[in-house]
Amino acid sequence: MSHCGSDSPVVVQSETAIAAIGAAVFATQNTGLIGRADESKGRDLPTSTVTCPTFASDSSVSACLALDGNTFGTNPGQYLWRNLAFCQFAGPAKPAWWRTYHNIKFPSQGVCEAVKASPSGITSGTVTGLGLVGQTVELRYGNGAGGDQENLHFGQNGEVLFLYSDYESGWLEGRTNGTTVTFASTTERQVLIKGIHGKNYQTLYGNVRPPQDVYNDLKANPTVAEPSADILTKVWDRTVASQLAGDRFYENKDEASDPTASANSTLSVQWVSNVAVAKAGAIVRTQDNVRRALGISSITADLKYGDATCCWPTEGQVTTSYTTIFNLPSANEKAFTEEVVDFTSTCGNVNVTQRGGELGDGKTSSATLYHCI
Repeated sequence: MSHCGSDSPVVVQSETAIAAIGAAVFATQNTGLIGRADESKGRDLPTSTVTCPTFASDSSVSACLALDGNTFGTNPGQYLWRNLAFCQFAGPAKPAWWRTYHNIKFPSQGVCEAVKASPSGITSGTVTGLGLVGQTVELRYGNGAGGDQENLHFGQNGEVLFLYSDYESGWLEGRTNGTTVTFASTTERQVLIKGIHGKNYQTLYGNVRPPQDVYNDLKANPTVAEPSADILTKVWDRTVASQLAGDRFYENKDEASDPTASANSTLSVQWVSNVAVAKAGAIVRTQDNVRRALGISSITADLKYGDATCCWPTEGQVTTSYTTIFNLPSANEKAFTEEVVDFTSTCGNVNVTQRGGELGDGKTSSATLYHCI
């Protein structure tokens, strides 16, 4: 992240919401979780000591299975399960996960098997043949319906992200169950983020440590419910979900002046000349579970994912408002009420304006995003 004079590095408060949008965009296109292994993209750092297998050819890491209660059964079923422990893909930009467990629920076992076997994964050209038009898939993070394993992402800024989707979280409103994606057509998806929970930690002394070293330290403390303070220090804890029907926009004390959403804020993702575009207008809520704050993020200019090797938009804008009734985020110990993030053509680089509250008009600074989902 950049520095300006004596100021602290810019912390992009809406990064988790933006990452959750990107996860849904790429999970249903060939450059994402459902795509071929060598085409998965994202940003990450240290090179893995393990070569990632190809999803379609290794049943030990990818299989269509049935769920029995909160655990995966051995019989074939409609859930595409993927277990990529200590794995990073090769490619122009290494993807985010050092250890990842995903399961994706398809309409039937037949569709699951077809997606797994497809040489190109899900693309605009294969959606119809795979029988997905008009169908909805569910994307979860965790080793089973109970999500009993964390996904670990090690960023190059010395932080570790733990990701969950099947544990209800949120200090203001309970949210859970990952993301649903409906295939409206071959080139359009309708996305609803039902609940994603991220907990971000800084490694000891802020050092960038090899993932294997940190993981071994954590394994050495198996009785610690939270990552040990001797190894990791919590930076933030956030729950992200789409705005749902019945949610008040800003949770103000004066309910009469606070409109209530009449419908779920479904995100429309369209593919134009093979470029994914998350259309303006969708609203995502982020609960800061440490500060007990609430951020309301709106896509205020279409997010265009123009770099096939990047998990972040390369064009567009997200504007986040923070309600004054709760605690507010701060920059250099000054509270602010609005954050505007403008994306640049360089992967992960953004211009951020934080203003309102004690910051007044604020200023625009450059920053780098690290936490792809």
